[in-house]
Amino acid sequence: MDTQRILIDTSIAVEGGEAIIAKLEKIAPVFVTDIVLQELDGHKNNANRAVAFQAREFFRQLGNSNGIALDVLPLDGMKLEKTDTLRKMFLGATPLHVIVRKPYKSRDINDSKIIEIAKDYNMTLVTLDMAQRVRAMSEGVNVKVLKVKEGKKANFLSHLQIQIQASS
Repeated sequence: MDTQRILIDTSIAVEGGEAIIAKLEKIAPVFVTDIVLQELDGHKNNANRAVAFQAREFFRQLGNSNGIALDVLPLDGMKLEKTDTLRKMFLGATPLHVIVRKPYKSRDINDSKIIEIAKDYNMTLVTLDMAQRVRAMSEGVNVKVLKVKEGKKANFLSHLQIQIQASS
């Protein structure tokens, strides 16, 4: 993958948490937006207990680090937009960059706001959400589909193999 930055959406955080993010981080620095954090916060009491657990676990791991404020993006030193802040935090042992934007240009749904960040910073959006994938591609954003293969009876993370394939 020739990307310099990866932006994950809520589906990646909920479905795989640190295991997937750690694998992605070996490819390029991984980012998450304040919108994803808001969505995860809403999932903490989800009726699906596995989703609720993943959301709470994400915050437990991320909350162990105050992080470091950054003025530019890692690797190439791209400057932040005026209203954005960036903090390098850790999800367990895995670096995760949190971008907060106030206000967003988009007044549309949350997916549009996540796509806005991906466009503004030339990030590759990694998602399991097909609708978000199509919307991002229609706006010229580089999108990678995360395919997760697992054994029939295995839990989600036990036999995790990740392939990031360019969408076509």
